[in-house]
Formats: sequence, structure tokens, C-alpha cells
Amino acid sequence: MVIVSAAIGLYYAVKSRNKTATMEDYLLGGRKMGLFPISCSLIATSLTGTSIVGLTAETYAYGTHSWLYSVCFTIMAICNTFIFLPVFSELKLTSSFKYLEMRFNRRVRLLASGLFLLTGLIFLPITVYVPALTFQSVTGVNTHTTVVVLSLLCAAYTALGGFKAVVWTDVVQLALMIVSFIVVIVIGTNTVGGFENVFEAGKRGQRLIILNAEEVNTRTSMYGMILSNAFTATYQFGLSQTNLQRFISLPSLNKMRISAWILSIAFSLFFFLSVFLGLVVYANYETCDPFKAGFIKKIDQILPYFIQEKASFFHGFNGIFIAGIFSASLSTTSSYFNAMSGIIYEDFLSKRFPNIKDRTVGNIMKATTFALGILQIFLVFFVEKLGMVMKMTLQVMAINSATLITLFILGILIPKANSKVRL
Repeated sequence: MVIVSAAIGLYYAVKSRNKTATMEDYLLGGRKMGLFPISCSLIATSLTGTSIVGLTAETYAYGTHSWLYSVCFTIMAICNTFIFLPVFSELKLTSSFKYLEMRFNRRVRLLASGLFLLTGLIFLPITVYVPALTFQSVTGVNTHTTVVVLSLLCAAYTALGGFKAVVWTDVVQLALMIVSFIVVIVIGTNTVGGFENVFEAGKRGQRLIILNAEEVNTRTSMYGMILSNAFTATYQFGLSQTNLQRFISLPSLNKMRISAWILSIAFSLFFFLSVFLGLVVYANYETCDPFKAGFIKKIDQILPYFIQEKASFFHGFNGIFIAGIFSASLSTTSSYFNAMSGIIYEDFLSKRFPNIKDRTVGNIMKATTFALGILQIFLVFFVEKLGMVMKMTLQVMAINSATLITLFILGILIPKANSKVRL
């Protein structure tokens, strides 16, 4: 998986070596990308290693309430296809935050861009820490060694190959995620004697939570899950720079809408599978919790521990699972690297250097990508001191999404909301 990802980046680097790439080429693939690779890339970018490992641990510890995310993804698809994507399709911008300057003023744009970059710096180390933690659980290799290798590899193929390399590595990585999911679920289900036993164990352990409509202030509350996460999903999987970049790389609004619905359906399916996998793991450890027994230090390690215990099922089982987790991590990380390098240049540097050549612009964004990769390595030391990764991810996404989606709603849906001073 690592070799293929690196090879794709090298291929596009060699292919474009005699061509001076414009910013649209580097960030959007010239707006001529196909529906299939972009749809795969949207799914792979949105699905992180945190989603797989974290959501499985969440279900194992607290129950299946997280299936309600699928409702949020439906709301996301409706809002983006009919409200937001038509606007950005018409404007043909490379930065989503450029719209905020056009609609309000430059201060608002810089505020939004700065918040996105700050959130990215917090989120990036989480995406690479999860597979490193998984790899350590299965092989014993130190997490910091894995973090260094993954970060530098991802920065290299993203910088050298640009947007097209990121998209096509996402396609390969998504295929590995699907294979990993299917293999782990099938083996785990067979171990406990089938689907019926999985659900029976969930009932006995009070993990089978369909709708919790009676309580409001609990972790599993239906109202909290839908109301808060609908806004988060609408921004994070539609309006965030990483995903919007993919939507507007398509040549027509119709294809953007189709890809938004594909993302909604596929992502809902992945979340259902993650929730079910959490039940499968719980069914296997119903009578002996590895966390309470002291075999693992964090509840987030429950899935890697489960994989390691089932490794003898067939040769290479560990490898398939690790490849899937690494794929989810690298796809998200490379997308953030590409998006953040574009934002740093276009929103903060382009005004200071208005007359530089396209080749120099490309070199600046490549250098920025490498710098982000190095910074990510150091930030992991901070992340590993925090709590459950799923909780961390949702909190980081909520901080970013709540503010930015409000700005876009004000701009697009409320004509009277204007800035006092245009700068």
C-alpha cells in the first residue's frame, strides 16, 4: 500500500515535469476530473482511521447510537446539492474562503482561513496517530517511528504529484479500506457464531441503542446526535476546503450533485459497518473486557487488540487490517496537506507576492506541504496525551464547523447580513 501510494505520486510528478502547472492544476486537476475518482476520493478523504478505530471503540464502550450519523449525512447531501454547491459551481473559485471576501470583506476571509488552518493542525496529528497506535499494538513498532514514516511519505507524494496524485491514491486506498472492513467483520462474526449472536450480545450488554428519545443531556441522545452533527456534516463533508476542492474539480454542477449523494450513501454504509464492527468486538469480549482486565491501556486500542488476537485465523490477516487503517489515514492527511498548502498561499501569501511565476507558486506550495508534514510529527506528542480519539475528532470538527457554516449560511441565505466596512 505504501509503495503504490508513493509510485502514484512519483508518476504524476514525472508526467508533469516539463509542464508549468497553474494553481488550478495543482489544487483542482484543471477542473477536468472524472466522477469515479472524485467520488472515491471524497469517500476516502472523509473516512479517517479515527472513524474506523474510534467509532468501533465508541460502539464497544457506549452502544450503537452512532448509526444516527446516517441521518446527518442525508441532511448534508440535501443542503449541499441544492444550496451551497450551485453557488461555488457558478463562481469557480479555488478557495472556499474567497467567497467570504467577495460577500463580506477580507477580514472575514482571513478569520475563516485561519480557523481552518488551526483546526487542520489539531486534526492532522490525530489522523496519523491512530494508525501508528494500531501498528504498535499489532507489531510492537514504536508509534513515533510510524508517525515519522507516514507523515514524510504522505507529504512527499502530495507535494510531488499534486491534486491528481492525491485523488488516485485515494482510489487505491479506498479499495483497501473496503477489503479490510469486509474481512474483519466476516471473521469476527463467524467467531461468535453468526449475526444473531452478535445482536443478542449487544442486547445483553445494553449496547443495542436504536433511538434514545427520552434523554437530552446524555452521550447517546438522539437530539444531540442529529442537531449538532447535521451542521457538522454539512460543513465538514461539503463546504470544508478538502471536500469542496473535490466537488469543484468536476466539470459540471450535475456531476457535483451526483458525487454528493454518492458520498452520503457510501459514508452512511461505512458508519453502519463501523457500528456493527463495534458490536462484533463487544460480542467477542462480552465476558472478559480487555480494558478492565488491563490488557490494553486505552479503549481506543480495542480493535487493534481484537485484530492481533485473531491474527492466527490466516496468514496476512494483520496486514490487511493495517493496510486499511493506513489507507484511511493517508487519504485524509494528503487531502489536508494539499488543501492547507493552497489556503496558506492563496489567502495569506498571494497578496504579498502578486507577480511571481506559476512555477514559483508551485514550489512554494510544495515546500509548504513538506513543512506541514514535519510539523505534524511534532504535534503527535501533544495528541497522544489526550483522551478517546473519536471524542477528540468530533470536538475539533465541531469547533471549526459551527463557526464556518454560520458564515456561509449568512452569506448565501441571508441577504441583509453584510459587513459594515469593506476592506
